[in-house]
Amino acid sequence: VAAISSPFGFHGSVTAGVVSAVGRVIGGAGEIPFIQTDVAINPGSSGSPLFNSRGEVVGINSMIYSGSGGYMGLSFAVPINLAMRIAGQLRDHGAVRRAWLGAQFQEVTPALAQSFGLPGSTGALVVRVEAGSPAQAAGLAQGDAVLALDGKPLAHFTDLPQEVAQRAAGSRMQLEVWRRGAHRTLQVSLRAQPASPESSFTAAAPEWNDGLGLSLGDLSSAQRLQLGLDSGLIVREAAGLARSEGIRAGDVVVALNTAKLYRVDDFRQGVTQAPPGQTVALLVMRDHRLAYVAVRVPVTRRGRS
Repeated sequence: VAAISSPFGFHGSVTAGVVSAVGRVIGGAGEIPFIQTDVAINPGSSGSPLFNSRGEVVGINSMIYSGSGGYMGLSFAVPINLAMRIAGQLRDHGAVRRAWLGAQFQEVTPALAQSFGLPGSTGALVVRVEAGSPAQAAGLAQGDAVLALDGKPLAHFTDLPQEVAQRAAGSRMQLEVWRRGAHRTLQVSLRAQPASPESSFTAAAPEWNDGLGLSLGDLSSAQRLQLGLDSGLIVREAAGLARSEGIRAGDVVVALNTAKLYRVDDFRQGVTQAPPGQTVALLVMRDHRLAYVAVRVPVTRRGRS
């Protein structure tokens, strides 16, 4: 693939590379299935076309992933079919009309599949259901695993939000869901996507350390309201097993498997009841996004206050 752009004002610059992956979903960028390439993209390149070897435009260069602010071999483009659909809506309606489900999903890893008793590691794991959303109205719940959409199995968790993005408000879809060891079928009526409010919070002090390596503190009611949560514990410090799985200070642990956490004692009780060596799923919020993290309960557990 190749890009023709104007990096730093140098018009008509051509850079080339290969497609590294497709269907990349990046936090903070909605549910766009980006095309990942190693084409050099710099300031001034955003919005330029991405061509294939036949000279066809396959994407619109959009962003890079960098720790320094400069190009590091990770570039992302919006697929041209999505860009054309959005352009058509802007032309016809003056605005983008997106269907809204009101749920956030993540990949079902083998470890999470074991934690939730799933028959396999495919589908989309529900990490959040927004209040008043079509998902909530249909009965979708946090901790559910959506296995199929309209009878078609989900090969990857991004398939579901991408399918929602392609549908019109008012359309209906059928979800096949796995919940607590049983299959369920839910009917969802999509609505127009509302505006998303911003939020901020300040963490409370820690109160308890557990055998997983987490130092946790309760969140006040005001902090939960600012985060849009009805439960959650702030991570003051992460070490040991929790740190090795990517949990860090400032994260909010919302639930343990499907059990919401309102107080530090709720978390301690949940971990204590889990058999030694069993994998538990912690629902963690970071930068206002939720994801399940699988952590194995140690054979020997020790806590301190």
